[in-house]
Amino acid sequence: MRVLVFAASLLLVAVPSAAQDIAASPAEPHIEEGLALLERGDTARALAAFTRATDVDPENAEAHFQLASVLFEEGPLQDLGQARSAIRRAVNLEPTNVTYLAAELETLKGPSWNFWIEFTRATRRIELAKKLLAVDSLNAFAHEELATAAIRDYYQYRNAIWTRDLSFYSPSYVVEGLPDEFTGQDLGGAGGVEQGILDGNTDLNRPDAPLTTANVQGTNEIATRGDRFDLDAIDGFGTISFSGRAEEALETATYHLEIALEQDARRRGLYDDVMRLAALSDDWASALDPLRQMFVYFPEDPAMWRYVGLANHRLGEWEAAAAAFDNALTRMTDEERAIFSDLSMVLPPSERSAYEADPETYAARFWSARDPRFLNAYNERRLEHYARLTTADLLYRSGDLDLPGWSTERGEVFVRYGPPTRDVIIEGEFGSVVEQFDDRIASMAIPSGLADANRFNVWDYGDLKFVFEDPSRNGEFILYSPPADLFGLPSARNIDDMDFVLRAREAFRETPERYDFEVPGRQVDIPARATAFRGEDGRADVLVHFGVPLAQGAAASGQTVETNIQTGAFLVGEDNRLLAERRKTVYGLRASQIVAYDAVSLWVGTEAMDARPGSYDVAVEFETADGAASGVHREAIEIPDFSGTELLLSDLLLAIQVEEGVPAGPGRIRRGDFAIQPSPWGVYAVGDPIAVYFEVYNLGLGAGQAEYEIEARLVPKDQSRGIGRFFRRLFGGRQRGVSTAFPVQINTADDRQYVLLDATGQAPGIYTLTLRVRDAVSGQRAEREVDLFLE
Repeated sequence: MRVLVFAASLLLVAVPSAAQDIAASPAEPHIEEGLALLERGDTARALAAFTRATDVDPENAEAHFQLASVLFEEGPLQDLGQARSAIRRAVNLEPTNVTYLAAELETLKGPSWNFWIEFTRATRRIELAKKLLAVDSLNAFAHEELATAAIRDYYQYRNAIWTRDLSFYSPSYVVEGLPDEFTGQDLGGAGGVEQGILDGNTDLNRPDAPLTTANVQGTNEIATRGDRFDLDAIDGFGTISFSGRAEEALETATYHLEIALEQDARRRGLYDDVMRLAALSDDWASALDPLRQMFVYFPEDPAMWRYVGLANHRLGEWEAAAAAFDNALTRMTDEERAIFSDLSMVLPPSERSAYEADPETYAARFWSARDPRFLNAYNERRLEHYARLTTADLLYRSGDLDLPGWSTERGEVFVRYGPPTRDVIIEGEFGSVVEQFDDRIASMAIPSGLADANRFNVWDYGDLKFVFEDPSRNGEFILYSPPADLFGLPSARNIDDMDFVLRAREAFRETPERYDFEVPGRQVDIPARATAFRGEDGRADVLVHFGVPLAQGAAASGQTVETNIQTGAFLVGEDNRLLAERRKTVYGLRASQIVAYDAVSLWVGTEAMDARPGSYDVAVEFETADGAASGVHREAIEIPDFSGTELLLSDLLLAIQVEEGVPAGPGRIRRGDFAIQPSPWGVYAVGDPIAVYFEVYNLGLGAGQAEYEIEARLVPKDQSRGIGRFFRRLFGGRQRGVSTAFPVQINTADDRQYVLLDATGQAPGIYTLTLRVRDAVSGQRAEREVDLFLE
């Protein structure tokens, strides 16, 4: 609700000239009495005093102004109609009085019950603003009003088209021998059906049926029984774009907002306009300076913090956005905070009961399952939700219905799915032609004048579409549903496809929300592997090896690459819950950790964690300090159970180098006496040694001695399928490749080993490395495989 305290907001603008003439007016004692009563809080008697003042001197502008000030305030005495009449009278008496002009302008704001009243008020407000500027060229009230009007124009026309001479017709066609559901009218008008346009498999009643266009007597007709809101079909058929008018409105709005802020940075509503314009134009950088001013004057306003969060989020400043939204949440009332924690508007109906039973636990799992990255402490999906709520409130708030933006129909769709791929407002006679059907009773149709005044807003997400209408032309868009009489027409058999109320319900049920995360900066592929070894207490040691791509030849001189990066390795369980995480900031990339390949160099790192046996996802992420490049790698892994007593093999760790008895420097892994430089990419040059590290568990002991044989074989990967693979396995056959075998004797039941293979002479391609172990004491065998690439 609007509360306007005239004495606080308007009398400071200018001293009314009528005050100098009060002494000559019989209204003076009544005005003084009314002001004194207002100071004591006796509003009813003050109203009576100001009324007497206007009665004894109807020409006293100040008396009418003070009367309007009381009638406009919220409370039992409020009478907006009389207040507007009183201030209008004051303006007519003193047409150059800045205070009166600004007061009337303010009284003409607020909800209106129909388009014509709002149109009349908006026209009068613009007239008043221009009068104000004629007297005071820097008046903040006037510049704010003209900025708001220009924003309204920009909002209406930035994506609007006007349809001209457009009509639909539902063609019928007859093809011999087809069942009744495939019959219709003639597609081509007088010329009949054009050969090849339709065949016996074409059903124009389907919502995805193709559109056929024809120009009949100069009229653009779209022949269809499918989607009458197909933007591709509508656009180009006599449509006119309002882009020029929109750009002019954008420039005008920006100009007036800048002056208004310069003159009165304490005007709270200006910052809403700044953010609304930024959301409409997608120019978030322009909002930063005004937001700095807002921070100075409104540091505790939760909306200010939400705006800072929204602007930074849209600019890709995730950390700043997260901090700002957190600040907003701490300053909100419990009711406001509940909106931002409520998930009901992004859930399918089937999940709401589970959510209501335990909102806190459900919400934690919901956000965790949708977190696209773990490298940062914040959840990008949740930040997007906060940004959507804030944007929806800026763009779709209903003043007439007193609803926040997210509670309107367009707002709910926006919160669920974000901005549409295509957002078009259709003006013109479209409201009439979209509901034209040959057999519709004319008396059932809305009068053409009213129908043509309607406008439609089409949101196209590709696989989803929503159509809203604004029949009152007051900005209160609602989901479009066809008139009831159309549902019984033979020519409108698939009219349900035009009922976007039903279509929205279906979409909310089947696709309750959507978010497509875009990795910031240049996206790079990260090679990564996870290898598991037996750990303690039934757990496994999991080593995650990864490579950060660098330019070819990086650190060729042996010097450190002066690049700072953040890395992270994460073990992810059910519902996307983080079970283990390793984050690190690396200042400068050591040359000793950089491995050169034909097309790229990799900075190789490893993170160690432990976990119980089971199925997991492993995620690896990196981002440069300046945000110019980043990457995400995620894959499912199975961590073996090493707790049994039978012969077991660890995972195979592909390595660039394995050394025994030397210190494990940066980028090396220490396992027992071995220092290992892993190969996360699994790529080797033909002729380079291929190293594979592994561990053997539960060897049999005979006379305190274990004896076993290792066989390693590298062959081209068998990529045959079906019967070919079956016969290869059945009959065997020689394959090119390399192999090695050797016995090992130790005095422990567990062993650490590595194998070197020489692939000299092998052709480039994908190979499978198979490692087999046979225990000579127990006779048991164990085997592992891993794929690699020779370049």
